[in-house]
Amino acid sequence: MEHFIAAKPIWLPGKEQERNVFAGFTAVLDSPSGPAVLQLAGASFYKVYINGTFVHYGPAKAPHGYARIDRIDLSGRLRPGANHMAVEVAGYNNPAYNGLKMQPFLQAEVTVNGTAVLYTGADGHFTGAELTGHRQKVLRYSVARHYTEVYRLSPENGQTDWTLSDNPATGAGIAELALDLSYLERGAPYPEYDQLLPNRRLKTVPALKRSLVDGVPALSDLAWVYYLEKMDTERGLLFDSLEARNVEVFEKYDFPVDLSDPAALEPAGYPFPVRAGEFSTFIMPRIEVGFIQTQVTALEDSVIYLIFDEKILGNRLSSENHCLNAVSYHLKKSAAPYDLTTFEPYGLMYAAVVADSGSILVHSFGVTELAHPQQPRFQFHASSPELNEIMAAAVHTFRHNALDIFMDCASRERAGWLCDSCFTARGEPLWGDSCNIGRNSMNNYRLYTPHDDIPAGMLPMNYPGDHVDHCFIPQWAMWFVIQLDEYLRNDPRNEAAAYRKICYDLLAFLGKYLNQDGLLEKLPGWNFVEWSQANQWVLDVSYPTNMLYSRILTLIGSLFQDDDLLQQARQVKNEIIRQAFDGTCFVDNAIRDDQGQLKLTGNRSEVCQYYACYFDIADLGQPEFAGLRGLIFETFGPDREKLGIRPDIAYANAFMGNYLRMELLQRLGYHRRMLNEIVAYFLPMARTTGTLWEMMKPDCSLDHGFASFIGVLIARSLSGILDVDERRKIITIHDAEIPYDADISLPLLAGDAKCSRRVVNGRSVLELDLPEGYQAILQGGSGETMIMKSQQNCETP
Repeated sequence: MEHFIAAKPIWLPGKEQERNVFAGFTAVLDSPSGPAVLQLAGASFYKVYINGTFVHYGPAKAPHGYARIDRIDLSGRLRPGANHMAVEVAGYNNPAYNGLKMQPFLQAEVTVNGTAVLYTGADGHFTGAELTGHRQKVLRYSVARHYTEVYRLSPENGQTDWTLSDNPATGAGIAELALDLSYLERGAPYPEYDQLLPNRRLKTVPALKRSLVDGVPALSDLAWVYYLEKMDTERGLLFDSLEARNVEVFEKYDFPVDLSDPAALEPAGYPFPVRAGEFSTFIMPRIEVGFIQTQVTALEDSVIYLIFDEKILGNRLSSENHCLNAVSYHLKKSAAPYDLTTFEPYGLMYAAVVADSGSILVHSFGVTELAHPQQPRFQFHASSPELNEIMAAAVHTFRHNALDIFMDCASRERAGWLCDSCFTARGEPLWGDSCNIGRNSMNNYRLYTPHDDIPAGMLPMNYPGDHVDHCFIPQWAMWFVIQLDEYLRNDPRNEAAAYRKICYDLLAFLGKYLNQDGLLEKLPGWNFVEWSQANQWVLDVSYPTNMLYSRILTLIGSLFQDDDLLQQARQVKNEIIRQAFDGTCFVDNAIRDDQGQLKLTGNRSEVCQYYACYFDIADLGQPEFAGLRGLIFETFGPDREKLGIRPDIAYANAFMGNYLRMELLQRLGYHRRMLNEIVAYFLPMARTTGTLWEMMKPDCSLDHGFASFIGVLIARSLSGILDVDERRKIITIHDAEIPYDADISLPLLAGDAKCSRRVVNGRSVLELDLPEGYQAILQGGSGETMIMKSQQNCETP
């Protein structure tokens, strides 16, 4: 598809090297005579307004040297006569995990019947100016993302008034840029922007003044903010002088929230006042992600904050998830209301409007959702209300974290971490559209060019993102290979040959760290196995890491018909068993002593045992692993930590031990047990926040992309469809007894698979209607009755 016809990249003159500059670009479009399309690219992020109405947030993330193009159909969005086109661009120009540091720019044009009628450039139609209501010199939001939002507004300079002006501000001007860029299509579907409202509001109450010790808040919940300030100072990322510090609202106040007190609930109704030192709390039905918006009238000059979080801890609304959840507005007295909307998307279930000074009237509060569009072809209903709740939470979590890439979380980071993305990607065939996000993610890595930030051959642990601290996770690069293999089976549009170099370069890097036994030893970087005690045991020889290594040797060897790699994989497997297996359990690691001898540590973790089975090191059907099988099925499980069973084996956490366990149960045919454990592990999450979490406890992100994989497991077991290989058109099905009724529709490339499950006279009856052109292969089970409607032949392997 043709890229830009006439548009050239532009930015504000003299602002090319500055950080955290917000620019407004406007033009007037006369009502066109034919279908009109707005196409644009930019950096760092932008919002598009037509006649003052928000219509789109972008762009989709791209690798170094590239920009992705959004195309917005203007049909139904334009009015007769003049139309105000406006693009608000955040030029962060700052390293972060959720996007690349690059020259801020906007490149945009409106085409009608293939002709550019409005475009950016020195001879173009757009004017631009800095949006000075947005303050530049502020704190960062988190280690992974860019800056907090601070605004100083007046009746003459509202937050979005400029979108209806021919010029966004005084001093309008643009500079055309010469950028060395190639262009890619957006690739991913366009988000949904539904309007979401809270379902409860608590009474407006005074905030509590926090006690100070030597001028510092007595509580330690803000220590991470001060650490971030120190780190940014050392890196030269902190501004010399700050115009505002949003952390001050948490230094100054505590915000008590008692959700158990019915008297605290306020009947619905707007407007209501909030005076200096007061706050009013809103509660969403579940965690939502998007742009926070409120309408307020400043009864006098006022400073207000929007504070928010995914959770309430210790009966207080705070900012303890390593992200500074506060947006501030300095408002001049106004007769008319201010319409306030955050530029950045945030995740929240609880939010409050705080008046630090002055007094305001609040007229409305809500969130403009930013989420993957609903997939109408996926339908799921089971006779188990608990499984329905968990499935809804899984889909909700996926939609928040699958936009243009697979993100780890929709709040703190919004970054494309490997390993996380492998689990999240498994939901796209069900809840997405033709693996387009998976294609974006894989192509971003395929087009990645090595930088000085990390060693040659190693892959960024998240991408597109910057790694100025030179940090990388070698295990995550190996998980890329696993995700690649699954992607190639799900998306026939790509061939393995395009990824040959990236795979062999990775093996060459890892090969530098093979010891005399053929095992990886003392891998550099941040070694990661799991968020548990197991991650203290990742050196010198990490057996879970070598189990993963054995698996990618097998996958790369199979993808490229490399018998040497397949033989090496077998050797690694046998050496792991010889060194680490004690007859019942695998030891996590071995340390090189002062004499140079490798000594087993005796450290044992639950997740290490799952790695052994998941990566085909241990075959639980073989007699030699009978003890390990008993450990996994008779000792491990949801209640082990609570009951203190076998504390000598470190407990697994959600990421990733419990997810590996669930998939292992399914692989081995324990569908009923897996479903029961899923309910035990994940129903409390679904009922608390309507999402699935990063960890088993509400300590970190409560809306984490990889957790949506639980919904995939539920769909696999209840539908009877364990796996779909779209490249070879093979569907693997199972006939296990499952005590639930269910009606499920699963989207495939050639049509929808219809699955109906009923319990009849104590036996499970599964009826499958598969699209033509697929071969069904039966994987062993307990022998439930299976009816194949459109595909009569069902082979056994």
